[in-house]
Formats: sequence, C-alpha cells, structure tokens
Amino acid sequence: MKLVNNELEEIIKFLDNKLEGKDLVSTFNNESFMKIFDKKKQDYDEFKAKINSKWQEFRVNNQKKVVRKNHISFFYDNLDEFLKKTLTNFFGLNEDSLKFIQVEKISDSDLIIEYEYFLSTGEINIFKELAIQAGEEQYPFEYYIGYLFFAISSILSKKSSFS
Repeated sequence: MKLVNNELEEIIKFLDNKLEGKDLVSTFNNESFMKIFDKKKQDYDEFKAKINSKWQEFRVNNQKKVVRKNHISFFYDNLDEFLKKTLTNFFGLNEDSLKFIQVEKISDSDLIIEYEYFLSTGEINIFKELAIQAGEEQYPFEYYIGYLFFAISSILSKKSSFS
C-alpha cells in the first residue's frame, strides 16, 4: 500500500508543479497525463503490446464465429483488467481499492461501466495536501474526482495501435 501512495505522491507532485495559480481543469489536462505515460514508456509499451496481443487473438477467434463480435465485445471482456492495471501502474492508485460493480452492454457501440473506489487514509491526505497548496482546502474531494476523471479520460483518449 505504501508503494502505491509513494507513486501517487510522485504523480501529484508532478501535477502540482503544473498547478501554480491555474485551476483544476488546467492542471489535470490530457497533456499532463500523457507525460505520465511517457515517463513509464517501457511499461506502457509492454502493456500496449499485451492489449494488442489479446486484440489479435480476439480477431482471429472472431473470424471463426458465425456471429461476429465487434470491439465493444472485446472491451466488455477485458476492460476490468485493463482499467485496474492502468490505474495502478500509471496513476498510483490501489488496485485493491477499485471494486468492479457491473458492466452492461447497451448496444453494439456503448457500454455502461460501474466501479467503486475506496480512498485510503494516505490517498485522502495526498489530495487534501494538493487542495491546501492550491488554496482550496475546503474542496479536497474535487481534486480526487478531477484526478480520477482526467486519468480515465486520458486512458480512453490515448491512441492504441490496434490493427
């Protein structure tokens, strides 16, 4: 658990350097989060290769089926694993605190996904400190929500080399 908090603290310090008088949205932007991926380029490349391998296996198996599945089916089957690994390996959040609730495939192009995340005392303190440094000590929860929102949106916007 301490290792996760150290990782989260390091990422928050990186983002805090970008804060300097800016609002939350300016600090938690996709460019900042892309730099987090870049700092762990080798880990990210290995993770992307694993996803690509699973994607290729999915495509090969899909060719053999009478009723073929699309990419939403692939994510339906793999999203929990991908999300947990990404939030843990690249954003310093604790995988054990992320609880999958449900995923519902509502169409061929849409999924609804529900998770719970339980903040540890250490994580709460990290986000409180960030809010204090930003002069908004009464709103530490906004920093956690902002961090999680932009982490997930940068995961979804990160280009992958599926072919």
